[in-house]
Amino acid sequence: MSKKHLKFRFSRADGEDVGVDPLINIPKVELPSVSVGKKSGILGDMDINAKIDLPKGTIVTIAGAVILCAIFIFTLVITRDILKKKILHKIKSVMRILNISGTARKYLIIGICVVVAMIIIAIIFKKFFVTKLHDAVANKNLAAQLDEEITTENITISQQQFNGYASTLYSAMKGVGTNETRIYEVFEKMNTRSDVLQLIKTFGVKDSMTLNEWFMDDLSAKEINKINQILVSRQIDYKF
Repeated sequence: MSKKHLKFRFSRADGEDVGVDPLINIPKVELPSVSVGKKSGILGDMDINAKIDLPKGTIVTIAGAVILCAIFIFTLVITRDILKKKILHKIKSVMRILNISGTARKYLIIGICVVVAMIIIAIIFKKFFVTKLHDAVANKNLAAQLDEEITTENITISQQQFNGYASTLYSAMKGVGTNETRIYEVFEKMNTRSDVLQLIKTFGVKDSMTLNEWFMDDLSAKEINKINQILVSRQIDYKF
């Protein structure tokens, strides 16, 4: 039985000839481009083409957590001999006293190591993720509350300057010691109540505390009173 090439000719519904590929004997068909727009689902309309932006600082936070985990693992590898000689030796000594030996001792050591590792991971997770999430939600609520009190027309300072002032306040209070002079200098640049409120909004929530809470935690009553005196001298109706 001889082999024969079968050729087919196709046409669209409107009668126009599509054509035949003479090499592989199948039609050349131009596929129309498809534009994907909104898709409906159980969560409502979803814009599939929408760009998803990660919250500011999320990538840095994740990278920091990964680096810390890597450092922790590296430290364990470097100090494994010390751990074996000291810590594990003491654990085994206790097990001998408790008459725990053989397979039971092995699994108990593994269990202790797993628990310690889980505690460390939980601490890192809370520090880098739970706290950040809490601050983000608190920031949003604080901004909404202050927006009701801020009169935009009364703001006399640019947002870029507010960003700089907020960074100055944070660096003046964070860590060991407080630079009260830098804090006073910031409030000497405020001109209206809305300026102060916008500064508080820009500072936001850092390390789970608002600017007011930072002052309560970091400054004495005398120092807070001095800030209020600066505001009074500038005829600003706001008190910390």
